[in-house]
Amino acid sequence: MCSSDLTITLSLDTPDVVAPERIKYTTDSSSIASCSDGTLYSSPININATMIIRAIACDQAGNISGEFSHSYTKDTTPPDPPIISGDAGKAYYNQEFHVQIATAGTAEQIRYIRRESPAPNTLSCENGTIAASGGNIEIPRGVAQGAVLYYYFASCDLAGNKSTEISRTFTFDD
Repeated sequence: MCSSDLTITLSLDTPDVVAPERIKYTTDSSSIASCSDGTLYSSPININATMIIRAIACDQAGNISGEFSHSYTKDTTPPDPPIISGDAGKAYYNQEFHVQIATAGTAEQIRYIRRESPAPNTLSCENGTIAASGGNIEIPRGVAQGAVLYYYFASCDLAGNKSTEISRTFTFDD
């Protein structure tokens, strides 16, 4: 199973074809019966979805090797969202408080962003701040009275899949 985009290289190592000169391949799982089938291999193949690659080697006389076949599966299942607990909703001006976070299921890490206005669906597994599972996020001290902060949390797995976002809004009163 591929966990992120993968690039593969095909090479010629065929004992059944003397002096192979080219590789022909398909990425849609269709078989290759002759050197006129498939795509001529010229550069690495990007695996960005689930696919079956089939390939043969051809020589100048049109002889073909046995068919090579391999299946690649791209993991696109999002992990479980993070578990958020602790202080929620109302925050107190010039007082420190924490939000506890934890990963669940297949999640590998938690990322979060803080905004001063609503901005859902802007968090990815490449941006935001990485938070330690089982740790705390400190809501900053000294936020202006009456201010509102929007926090967005998501889990990411090793494949780079993101869970649904969980949001928390904090309004700072006295």
